Amino acid sequence: MQNLISTASMKPNDYAVVLPMSSQYPDTSFYYFKEDYDPVCKNTIVCFNFTRQTSNNRNWLDSLEHARLIFITGGDQARFMKVVIKTPI
Repeated sequence: MQNLISTASMKPNDYAVVLPMSSQYPDTSFYYFKEDYDPVCKNTIVCFNFTRQTSNNRNWLDSLEHARLIFITGGDQARFMKVVIKTPI
């Protein structure tokens, strides 16, 4: 986790976004990522569990665009692609 944060060069106002759409249990994926992230980084971390219906959520898309670190959780990457393909994500 420290290598991930270091590679992202997180500055005090930067934030991370977790995209858990690959996981069958997106809330759990975010929980465990945050559990590992919090001890090594005090920057804000948010979870955007996009669906086809929310894939055009302008607020989420703007936040995603300006994130310093974007983490895509493990799981079924086909599940992730079904959400993001042909969307602004």
